[in-house]
Amino acid sequence: MTDRVSTNSKYLAYASSVLAMVIGGSSFIFSKMVLAAGLSFSAMIFWRMLIAVVTAGMLYFCGLFPLQLRGKPVIKAMLCSLFYPGFGLMLEMIALNYTTAAELSAFDAMVPVGVMILARLIFREEQSGLQRLAIVASVAGVLVIVFSDGFRMGTSHLGHLIVLAAVICSCCYNLTVKWLTSHFSNTEITFLNILTALILYSCVFLLTGGVGETAGLSLAPGQLPRVIVSLVFLGVCNSVATAYMNSFSIRIIGATRHTSFAGIITLTAVIMGRLVLGEKLLPIKYLGMLLIVAGAWGANYFSPAARADRGR
Repeated sequence: MTDRVSTNSKYLAYASSVLAMVIGGSSFIFSKMVLAAGLSFSAMIFWRMLIAVVTAGMLYFCGLFPLQLRGKPVIKAMLCSLFYPGFGLMLEMIALNYTTAAELSAFDAMVPVGVMILARLIFREEQSGLQRLAIVASVAGVLVIVFSDGFRMGTSHLGHLIVLAAVICSCCYNLTVKWLTSHFSNTEITFLNILTALILYSCVFLLTGGVGETAGLSLAPGQLPRVIVSLVFLGVCNSVATAYMNSFSIRIIGATRHTSFAGIITLTAVIMGRLVLGEKLLPIKYLGMLLIVAGAWGANYFSPAARADRGR
């Protein structure tokens, strides 16, 4: 019975990873839509995280979001949250002003490689050669999708540096979550993530004159309903739901296997671009999708932990 529960938990963790990445890929489209409507990045991340905290608070009072923070290292956890969403998400949103959502998602797909290297260097995590090769294949699939139709790099090298900094923040967070999951529940990690981000983004919002911008409703005509829907999606689905799913998945299958699904972010961005923006896919992009899926599967199947499970 215990083995069956454990197996079911792992399958649920895999599903959580995939769904979190799908939502993450969709968030780039929604974020781009909000910025295109005339809202600044500081206003967008502030309202997004305020909606997330309010949602978590409502769920808490309904008894659906348990929190037991007394006596726990909350300050240390909030410092971990500064990596992501904290500065990491803020840097991603800034980068959208300098580059495209597709390019940003391509850089994000480098996170599993960074996590794999750091996990090996810091935690001496055991990794197989085939697992490394599979992760590389997944990243290669991302690059095929992004560059297959004559894609040009962003016009600003500053944008690339900002995205790189965001990727580093995301890698660091994925590694610190290993410590977080030993002290906090999934809901507690989620709440501390969004609360820390809200405090940070409120400061940025005030310092950049966001209050005056909001008072002036500096949006393109007729864009308010779309912006509200996008912000609700980003706040509830992307900030609350994915934070919970990410921490749950990392707790069960580890940071390396969780982030091996990161290529799905770009895969989702491509599909959403087709459905929402009417973009057409070149045949070679399907090769990229295949590489992403195969790489994500291989990174899990060939991992030492998965091999040990199969040997039982």
